[in-house]
Amino acid sequence: MLKTIIFDLSEVFIYGMYGIERPLARILSIAEDTIISLMSGNRLRQLFQGEITEDQYFQDLLSEVQWDISLDSFKRVVRGNFHGTVRGMDSDLLRRLDGKYELIILSDHAREWVEYIKPIHQPLLSKFSQLFFSYDHRLQGTKKFEVTFQKVLKIIGNRPEECLFIDDRARNVEVAGKVGIPGIHFTDAQHLINEDLPQFGITLIA
Repeated sequence: MLKTIIFDLSEVFIYGMYGIERPLARILSIAEDTIISLMSGNRLRQLFQGEITEDQYFQDLLSEVQWDISLDSFKRVVRGNFHGTVRGMDSDLLRRLDGKYELIILSDHAREWVEYIKPIHQPLLSKFSQLFFSYDHRLQGTKKFEVTFQKVLKIIGNRPEECLFIDDRARNVEVAGKVGIPGIHFTDAQHLINEDLPQFGITLIA
């Protein structure tokens, strides 16, 4: 019996790193794919796991790539992206799920970014009973690793088959599946509501 729905946050409910490359490409006159590639990798994983600070992440990156942008300007561009919301993924959708299922967030994110996001998206985040972030001392790991999902299961006290995981990254869904948690690769709200959730007996169409 399904008890808990575990949602990713970025690119499912709000904008995260997706889209940051567009304003940066205009400012720096650099290809968008190049920006994403350079911002990803081990350095970003360290940030998400709380091993380095946001300032360390940006300073190390700028020192390496020598982009013509100040640290403060870079941070403003990145944080500005967090204000955006994913169409159709709003409090009303969560209201229709609330009371029927425990709703949880599991997100790979930076501590400083989450502190910035929480006041902006408080009405949305208040719908979730628990928020798990990769830098959290209870996890200290990203969704790249099976142990992250195992820790969440232990904390919430559920069996894998009692949960449903929804994430925009297919790789994360695959990792969850390895520990027995069924998952949905999120693409957009309409497909989630009309196609994906009904496969698990969840009907939200009014």
